[in-house]
Amino acid sequence: MGIVDEILSNHGGQLAAALTKKAGFSAGEAQRFLPLGIGRVVEVVKAGGADVGTLLSGGGAASLLARVDAGSLASASGIEAAKATSGLQALLPLLLSALRDKAGSAEGIAALLGGGSGAGATGAVGNLAGKLFKR
Repeated sequence: MGIVDEILSNHGGQLAAALTKKAGFSAGEAQRFLPLGIGRVVEVVKAGGADVGTLLSGGGAASLLARVDAGSLASASGIEAAKATSGLQALLPLLLSALRDKAGSAEGIAALLGGGSGAGATGAVGNLAGKLFKR
């Protein structure tokens, strides 16, 4: 079982509930949006659009979300762009919490990625995203 499947298996209900309760998604919309939304966040992280330490400490989410193309995400998942943006805002804190649960800390994430102590946090996040969200 890949790490994405593991996270969805362990946290999928909670992630879907956040989309339906906080962002007004139907169950079907949440089901379509979840893997796509996670994938887009991962793409931005892999491209260096986030610092793992900053994200885990509760900062940087707005910057990360601003780099996700909500319009194309909305088109791909069959919803409006505003709903996609709301969905990302609801999803990100829970997704980060799931990653923290898996890795323990920013240092744990770097270790999970196989990065040395000198590895930059942004590079570590990119490597983690690649490992965590393999399809």
